[in-house]
Amino acid sequence: MGSQSDWNNDMNEYSSVEIKNSEKLTEEDDFDYYYTDDNIARRREETDLKGIGVEEEKKEKKQENTKVFVQPCWVKFIVPVIAIISLTFAALAVYLLAWKIYHTTHGEMREESVVLLGGDYGITESYPCNLSIPDVPNSSYAPGAAVLKGVIYYCGGRLDGVIRNECYKYMGGSWVPAPSMKESRQYFTMTSFDDVILVTGGDSRSTEMGKSKSIEIFDGYTWTLLEQNLSFGRAGHCPVRISDSTVLLIGGYISNNTDISTIELYDFSGILLATLPDMPTPRTGAGCSLFQNEIYVSGGSLGGYIKQTVEVYNLEGRVWRNIQLMKRHRYLPIMAVVNGNLSVYGGQGSPSSSMEVYTEEGWVESSMKYNHDGHAGVIVVCN
Repeated sequence: MGSQSDWNNDMNEYSSVEIKNSEKLTEEDDFDYYYTDDNIARRREETDLKGIGVEEEKKEKKQENTKVFVQPCWVKFIVPVIAIISLTFAALAVYLLAWKIYHTTHGEMREESVVLLGGDYGITESYPCNLSIPDVPNSSYAPGAAVLKGVIYYCGGRLDGVIRNECYKYMGGSWVPAPSMKESRQYFTMTSFDDVILVTGGDSRSTEMGKSKSIEIFDGYTWTLLEQNLSFGRAGHCPVRISDSTVLLIGGYISNNTDISTIELYDFSGILLATLPDMPTPRTGAGCSLFQNEIYVSGGSLGGYIKQTVEVYNLEGRVWRNIQLMKRHRYLPIMAVVNGNLSVYGGQGSPSSSMEVYTEEGWVESSMKYNHDGHAGVIVVCN
């Protein structure tokens, strides 16, 4: 057995060796060293699970971020396509709007045609478009015609010496009976407004001296005889609509068959609004129309003599003037503005197939296919 000093020296040597060895211990060795055998397995398991959980959480977050920012391939193509389609439709809308404004202001949006109906010859003809509208049944002389909500109505006139009140309407490619007027009339006026047709005066032979001063309106279903009357009975007068609610009644003849030059302004409810300056020349059976804010009155008769003169009333200046004579004398012609051109069609006293168009150089004459005398006429849009 050694001495106490030897034992101390051995312990010091052992401690120094152990300290040196402890500096070389790994983290794992240190773990084994400081924990008991019972806790080693449990601590390793907790440590491993914690490491696995952290790694899995990192992977899940990375996958979620990838799902948010990565887009399918088709998205790269569909977005530009949608943008191009949107721009195309926008450009098309602008073009169509500009086209509509231009053609509306220039009066060329849709081609128009006059349709001549009834009369002595009873032949329907449209110009310049060939609309293939059949002849009116029971065609009459000095009838009236108007268009209401796209439907052509033809009424009255004289047939076989009898003045009529029957009406027809053109729809579905044929003429069918329509409600009859309250009074029988010839040489009367039919004027279209937005919702009604206004009928004034005429030769009825059922009233005193045969000249009616009654007024009727038609709403597409029923004729109504108004309480208001014209200021006097007249026939052979000419209507010119000058606004959405007013019409001028020009000339004509009265109860003693005197030709007159009186011009009166009525609204569509039959109320007399004003009297304009008389025409320079009294006339009955004239053609008349509104053209460039002026009233044109052509032909007609005075004392039984058929005229070829044309007189013009300026609505702003309230004065009359004469323009160049028509090529032909015309009684009961149809005068209308068709596709921006002031024109007259047919009439007694000239070749009834003759028509004229007013130009800067004056009246230019041409021929239609058929004769038209004592006829009615309307303006429609070509199909």
